[in-house]
Amino acid sequence: MAQYDCSEFQKLRINAPAEAVYEAALKLDLSNSKAIRFHFF
Repeated sequence: MAQYDCSEFQKLRINAPAEAVYEAALKLDLSNSKAIRFHFF
């Protein structure tokens, strides 16, 4: 596995109940995302 000289960490606070965030995440359609397609398809 490659070793890199840098790393990145991001954190995002969402002001909503966990249930609402989970429901929204389930409804996401990432099949048209260029970044997702590049990495997984």
